[in-house]
Amino acid sequence: LMQYPHPVIEDDAATSKAFQQIAASKSPGNALDWWEHCQEQTDECKFKVLSKRLLAGKLPGAEIADVNQANGQSGSVVMMLECLIGTHSRTLIVKTGDQYPAPDCDFYLQGELYSRVPEVFINVFAVQAQIGKGFTIVMEKFGNSFPGKPRMNGYDSELMLNEQLPPVISSLAKFHAAFWNDTSIAPKYVTDGADDVEDEAEKSFSSKEFDEFIEKRRGFANPVKLNVQGYTWLTDMAIANVMKGLGPDGIGLVGAKLRFNLLKKAMPSDNWETQVPLAAKTEEAVSYCSYKELWTLATQLRDMHGLPIGVGGILEPNQHRKAFFERPTKDHWTLTHNDAKFENVLLEVDTQRAKIFDFDLVGLGSGPMDLACFFISMWERSAESAQIAYEQEMQLVIRPYFEQLSFELGDKKPTLLHVADRYYGSGTVATVLVMNLFAAKGLKTFHDFLPRSVCFLRRCLFYWKGLEDDNTQSGRAALLSVAESSDSSCQIA
Repeated sequence: LMQYPHPVIEDDAATSKAFQQIAASKSPGNALDWWEHCQEQTDECKFKVLSKRLLAGKLPGAEIADVNQANGQSGSVVMMLECLIGTHSRTLIVKTGDQYPAPDCDFYLQGELYSRVPEVFINVFAVQAQIGKGFTIVMEKFGNSFPGKPRMNGYDSELMLNEQLPPVISSLAKFHAAFWNDTSIAPKYVTDGADDVEDEAEKSFSSKEFDEFIEKRRGFANPVKLNVQGYTWLTDMAIANVMKGLGPDGIGLVGAKLRFNLLKKAMPSDNWETQVPLAAKTEEAVSYCSYKELWTLATQLRDMHGLPIGVGGILEPNQHRKAFFERPTKDHWTLTHNDAKFENVLLEVDTQRAKIFDFDLVGLGSGPMDLACFFISMWERSAESAQIAYEQEMQLVIRPYFEQLSFELGDKKPTLLHVADRYYGSGTVATVLVMNLFAAKGLKTFHDFLPRSVCFLRRCLFYWKGLEDDNTQSGRAALLSVAESSDSSCQIA
């Protein structure tokens, strides 16, 4: 399989075509074909590698160029090649993997998806894949900064919030808007009244029978089986199952508690209580957190206002709890990145353009969950009080994202309440837990992700419950008050 989504030299068709022939001559998934390339000549084009750097993965005799790069789980090799293509100098990023099918590769091979909003995606010059051998993606080197990455380009937290964050929010909103409620990408369970069908099924099925029913209906791996070596949890419903269940009224409670406990038991015990400093805004005494505290906060969210009785949810949950456990793609769905941390976004500082890449987990999901993943990963100074941090987050992230979505979607837009509910909902919390599990087991590396996750779960608790020690209104209650007192756009759909 070969595709050439974008010419490597926009104003030189002959050279671009010759480069495509050179790319096609290399074996899919063979990183050494590119790494050891010195010079190759066709009738129309000379292709010479002038310098090279290994950015991720392993190659014989090569060392990772940047120790602050994230350690990926996919095992892909990523390299940067300074090249001479004909008479043109170009910097290429080449990513190879030894397994295909692969979502990242398929995203670019399926040009209809990639071409909808090309301005928010990295330009890809060549994609090749072969079942049983692997894949290769050749793309541009875009920008000069990972927005929010420490120690890069004079990193400053306030500069990041004011200048680096807005273009990323804009790109994520445009990406999500292009696929918003698109029935062509949604499986039947999303569009056929799934909640009613599955709520009724839960009332008559045992927990095991219901899991089998959902597995067959939704087509993903057995949701009870914990697979931390892969990403089976990062699907629309499997991820929400980590927290509680598949519906708002207590369904799937037994199975979901099992999943939550399995995930918790998978955490390494040797660093369960290790104290990690929280990011501090001032030089005051630094507070600390641990994986134990992270799971304590997650348990408080899961169990807020008391658990329903029985598998079928005999007790009616209150409005906030019901919204917290809502299916991530209920009412609104889109194509999502599902791993939108700052390492997967590139920023061109001069033009204030942000582009998204690395679609290893691309799939159906909730746009606000992508947004939350990005901001959690890059917000260094989030250790304020939960209320102050929540108010900042609403002002800096959630409202601007909602406004951009509203501009792109018009009458089809979601409500502000919907965006906030999904941002702070069970799907996002479950994603945070899974990512921390990967980090704790050494399967992935994220920058300061544990303290940022703890701060985020504190903000989640404020949004859903308010403050424990006083009568401060919760963040969600405040949004509802606005909705009930006016015709504001944050009214419940």
